[in-house]
Amino acid sequence: AAKGGAKTITVAQAADAVTLDPQKTNDTASANPMQQIYNTLIDLTPDMQLKPALAEEWKQVDDYTWEFKLRKGVKFHNGEELKASDVKFTYDRLLDPKTSATPAFLLASVKEVKVVDDYTVQLVTKEKFAPILYNLTHIGTAILNEKAVKETGDNYGVNPVGTGPFKFVKWDKSSQIVLEQ
Repeated sequence: AAKGGAKTITVAQAADAVTLDPQKTNDTASANPMQQIYNTLIDLTPDMQLKPALAEEWKQVDDYTWEFKLRKGVKFHNGEELKASDVKFTYDRLLDPKTSATPAFLLASVKEVKVVDDYTVQLVTKEKFAPILYNLTHIGTAILNEKAVKETGDNYGVNPVGTGPFKFVKWDKSSQIVLEQ
């Protein structure tokens, strides 16, 4: 039931999500709720142009290095502030073969993720890779909170923590995923 003038919106899907860990799947039924829970560094406009999301700006430092300036004051749903260390943790986890990340191919060109300061991160690629910015708009590259992932371990996919417009509340398998603003 809605409280204090809040509205309830119900969205029906043909299938249940597989997981709410964006690194562990690449299916639409999982992506739909994840796009409400998480943000990526860069987003797309309706006409497919790049626009700032968690990164307020970015620049190409050289042929192999992209630098991203993070928005200050962004909070994860657990109250932790978004820092460059979360971006490095996220992308290192995505690329770690032990993670067996389904969307790892999106960043396969990345050789290293460097933290410059709390709000600046660099991606260094192995070769010139033109689609890197568009790949960073995919939900598979959504930024995770290091503390939340480490605290929940293997259960992270049913306890997601993001910076998106909606916070995860609960998941009744094969029935409903509840999010709140």
